[in-house]
Amino acid sequence: MITARHLAIGIAAFSLFAGSAFATAQDADAKKEQEQTKEEEQEEKQEEKKNPDVEKYEKAIKDLEKHEGVFTLYLRKKDLLLELPEENLEKLFLAQATLHTGFTPFGGQSGDPVSSGPIDIYRWVKKDDRLLLVRPNTRFQWQADDPLAIASKRTFPEAILGSYKIEQKHPEKKLLLVNVTSFFHGTVFNLQRLVGAGVGGSASLDRNLSGVDTIKNYDKQTVVRMAMHFKSQGGGGEMAALFAMLGLSMPNHLEDSRSIPLKVTYSLWYREESDYRPRLADPRVGFFTQDSFSLARFDQRDRKQRYIVRFDLRKKNRSAKLSEPVEPIVWYIDTSVPQQYRPGVRAGILFWNDAFERLGYKNAVVVKDAPADDPNWDHADGRHNVIRWIVSESSAYAVALFRLDPLTGQVLNAAVNLDANFPVLVLQDFKLTLGHDAREAAALSRSAILRQAPGSIDAYEALMTGVDPRAAALRKTMNDLGWQRMACNYAEGLSKSAALGWAALKASGSKVAEEDYMHAFLADLIAHEVGHCLGLRHNFAASTQLSIDDMLDDEKVRTVGLSASVMDYTPVNTPAILRGEGVFFNAGIGVYDKWAIEYGYSDITAGSTEGELWGLNSIAKRSGEPGHIYLTDGDADGINPLAVRYDLGTDPLAWLETSNASNDLVRKYAINRLTKTGESYAYRNRLILSTILRPFRNGRTASRFVGGLEMRRQFKGDVNEQPTLKPVSAQSQRRAMKFIIDNCLMFDSLDLPRSVLLSFNEDPNGNRGASWIAPLRSIVATNQMMILATIMSARKTDYIIENAFKLAPQDRYTITEHYNALFAAVYKEIGLNKNITGVRRDLQRFMTESLIDQASAPDGFISDDVRVIAAQGLKRLKIRMTKQVEDADGMDEMTVMHLTDMADRIDRYMKRQISGRR
Repeated sequence: MITARHLAIGIAAFSLFAGSAFATAQDADAKKEQEQTKEEEQEEKQEEKKNPDVEKYEKAIKDLEKHEGVFTLYLRKKDLLLELPEENLEKLFLAQATLHTGFTPFGGQSGDPVSSGPIDIYRWVKKDDRLLLVRPNTRFQWQADDPLAIASKRTFPEAILGSYKIEQKHPEKKLLLVNVTSFFHGTVFNLQRLVGAGVGGSASLDRNLSGVDTIKNYDKQTVVRMAMHFKSQGGGGEMAALFAMLGLSMPNHLEDSRSIPLKVTYSLWYREESDYRPRLADPRVGFFTQDSFSLARFDQRDRKQRYIVRFDLRKKNRSAKLSEPVEPIVWYIDTSVPQQYRPGVRAGILFWNDAFERLGYKNAVVVKDAPADDPNWDHADGRHNVIRWIVSESSAYAVALFRLDPLTGQVLNAAVNLDANFPVLVLQDFKLTLGHDAREAAALSRSAILRQAPGSIDAYEALMTGVDPRAAALRKTMNDLGWQRMACNYAEGLSKSAALGWAALKASGSKVAEEDYMHAFLADLIAHEVGHCLGLRHNFAASTQLSIDDMLDDEKVRTVGLSASVMDYTPVNTPAILRGEGVFFNAGIGVYDKWAIEYGYSDITAGSTEGELWGLNSIAKRSGEPGHIYLTDGDADGINPLAVRYDLGTDPLAWLETSNASNDLVRKYAINRLTKTGESYAYRNRLILSTILRPFRNGRTASRFVGGLEMRRQFKGDVNEQPTLKPVSAQSQRRAMKFIIDNCLMFDSLDLPRSVLLSFNEDPNGNRGASWIAPLRSIVATNQMMILATIMSARKTDYIIENAFKLAPQDRYTITEHYNALFAAVYKEIGLNKNITGVRRDLQRFMTESLIDQASAPDGFISDDVRVIAAQGLKRLKIRMTKQVEDADGMDEMTVMHLTDMADRIDRYMKRQISGRR
């Protein structure tokens, strides 16, 4: 029971407690106020004692535009200041520079790397008041505990490529403020020299008109786009002198060559350690490699450590039969690619999923459209793999641009540039370069015969492929300056083959749609270039997969491929073209491609890179299986008929016959149906001229069989092991010689109507109207001389003699048989009382002078067997020519003078020989 007394006591207690709480709150507020005052006093004392270096640092960055990220940058008017934490000194970072805009079609297009190949790798080193940009010597690698590490460190120095002023230091936060403006002006990347080379002179940076365009920071990268302006006065410089000697001018896309505006995108990120495992290369499977001298291999025959070039592709679920990758290989189709061409581009990229699915990957390769309305999208950003379109006045090329980790060979990003001229070249026009005239070719080829014929081969290839000498010269100079560019001419050659194929389809009345033809062409081309980005090299033996009959089997071509690899230079399917329907291009990747991807990307269980060797060898030893033969650039266009660009079929000589048949069809079409009322004859004439030249190109291919060696890259014990250095059979050499003689050396006259010959003008809009005389005789003579120079060269005759020595008598193609065939073909009219046409006289003069050169060659320049054959042949020729002149009834005056002149030349040679012996 609660009484009044209890209530009074409770009220008193409550009053006492409330009073105590109130007092406590007052004490707390007072204490807090005292602490705040104390803190303010301490801050005032700290401000009084503040480190002057900190003040300077803070003052230096005050009010500057800050871009915080992996690489924190401040913008001070035109200057870029890097805020570098000292903990990042000595830390490896990667830097990539890419042209956002371009200015020349030869190595200076948008998307081209300023420094190609491996991505540049650096580290910052502090020295006094400077920050040094040091590039490690990645060509030589060793571990710190290697017995030869000390000696190697003394032997293989690093490079110092930049020195930048440290403007301020923050001693408390351990920060350095460094002026790195010149880095972003491209000094480290030799950008100024690149620009100068591109305009054929010298160039200098205009700092007043140069500065930052954008700075973007992402999770792991900093991307800076610079808008720069270079000035050039033209003339001078290494490129200007070179082009002056060639009688050429340097092409560019500039309004005025004195003004070169250029945007360059720089991507920078720190190299993180990862569990990516480099994969060792094998010469039986064609991957690009990242090579270094390795002390770990010091006691081995081959001290090079060769890692293949590839993306880092791994399964999310290694135990699953089919798994998504951890990170797919994502390709963006840039906004520059026209909509009508995107289906072909997309298809070509996705061809490669077929190979990855066999290894258990689902959607390993993904294609996306670049965002059309995203202002932050930059096609030159190193975070993306990009297919982009470029535009030039008349060039047409595609190039694969992949960027690597220089220590492991891992592809970090890649791009493919395609020129917009392709549709025009394939469906509307045919680019043609005429090259040397007959007199220049004669002088070049005859001298080349005694010098292993390098000049004749180079000149012939330039003539046949239309290589622009300006492009070749610029690329060589750029390589000399340190800009490496992978040589791939598939796009240009495929477009020419496709153009002739399209003309043949129209000639046959085929109903194939332009859109379908272009789609298939683009898919083939894109698959080839993307294959390079996946790490694959060319394989010029892959085209020997199908027979002529197989090429007409559409289902088989779609299933196994027109070629065993899209990495070959595969021409259009000529048998299908002649039929008017079928599969004209590679419709997917081939047998070899799937095998190569298996080597490069299969998941091999092992504890180390070296531990994978057993599993890799089990894949590579299948090099003898059908479709797995691999021969690349270093094997091609020489003496190996298995490795030839733009041939096709198990029997390339049979395919060359179909090529000539298609050629004849195109010529008849051009003559009879091409030019319409109101049109110029120029396109018709170019097409006709291409049909005149094509058989000589085919003859050049056939010449690989003569004295040829079938080389293979197999190892002992490989599946279906074949000889690695096998002479071409005598039967094949004879077939090749017959093809060359019938299609190239027996050329007598042009099968063209008089109306065509009298209207063989060039484009009226061109600038050669006053000098163009349609020199068809000279063009034919040039090509005949080139072919003859090739099959008479010291190199070719040495191979014929060597092969005959190795084979049994019944299998030999001998040097005497070879020259007997040439004498019979070139001098066929002598002894028959027949008139000799102009083009035949050109060929006979050339061979006669070449025989004189060979017969009188100094010791060591040519085989003695050839010298004897040439000398004896000249003696017999003189007798036959003299007799023919004596029995000159029915021969025209020019033929008689021609034979008399050649006999006199031989006579002068013989007298020199007698005089020399005395």
